[in-house]
Amino acid sequence: MSPPVSPPLPAQGQPSRSPSPAAPGPRPGVLDTAAAAFAAGRPVLVTGCAGPVPVQLVADPATAGPAGTAWLIRHGSGLLTAPLTAGRAVLLGLPPMSVTADSRRGGPTVTVDAATGIGTGISAVDRARTLRVLADPGASRSDLTRPGHVMPVVADDVPGPAGTALALLRLARGGEVAVATVPVDDRGEPLTVAAAAAFAVRHRLVVVDAATVTGAGPVPAAAHPQDQTPGASRGTTRPGGSPCP
Repeated sequence: MSPPVSPPLPAQGQPSRSPSPAAPGPRPGVLDTAAAAFAAGRPVLVTGCAGPVPVQLVADPATAGPAGTAWLIRHGSGLLTAPLTAGRAVLLGLPPMSVTADSRRGGPTVTVDAATGIGTGISAVDRARTLRVLADPGASRSDLTRPGHVMPVVADDVPGPAGTALALLRLARGGEVAVATVPVDDRGEPLTVAAAAAFAVRHRLVVVDAATVTGAGPVPAAAHPQDQTPGASRGTTRPGGSPCP
C-alpha cells in the first residue's frame, strides 16, 4: 500500500487565488498544466537536470500556503530556497550571502524571515508567510528581517536548478519569485530519476522536463521597472546547454 501524503496538498482543480496573467511567448501544453498546478497551490516536479541532483520540487510561494509549504518540508531536504530576480533582490535589500559575490551573477543572498506575523520563523506556517512576503509585489525591505529561515537565490538568466525553477514560474505564472527544494527519500538522500517518477505518480504531481523550460523561448519581461539590472535584457532566452550543472 502506498504511504499517505502528509500533510495533504490542495486538491487539484481548486485554485487558492486567481492565476496570474498569461505569460507571453510559446507555451507548450505542459506549461499550462504546470500553471494550473501552481494556481492550485500544488508543487511541480522538475526532472532532467544533469549532475548529482537530477530533480527538484518547485511551487509558487504566493499560493503554496502553510499546507503546501509543510508538504515541501516533509518531502524535501528541509532547505527551502526562493529563486528570484536580481532586481527583486535589490528592491528587497537582499545582498549576496558572500561579501565577495556579485548578485548580478546569481547565487544565494542573506537568509530572511518575515518581519511580522511569525513566531520563530522555522515552522511551515512561518516560512509560508516569509515566502508570501518575498513574492508580494508591494513588499519592501522593511518587511523582512535578516538572517532567517528561507534562502533567496538570485537566479534570472542563470543556468542551473535555481534558474530553471525561476524560469518555470515566470513562464507559467508570470511571477518573480519561486520556491524550490530537493525531494529526498526516507534516508534523506536525493531521489533518483526512477524514484522521482514513482514519487510523482504516488503524489499525482505534474512533471516538467527542464529542457521544456530552457527551450520554451523568452521568459516574460520583469513586471516592475526595478527588476532590471545593468546589462540585463528584457525577455532574454534562457541559456542553452544543460539545464543544471
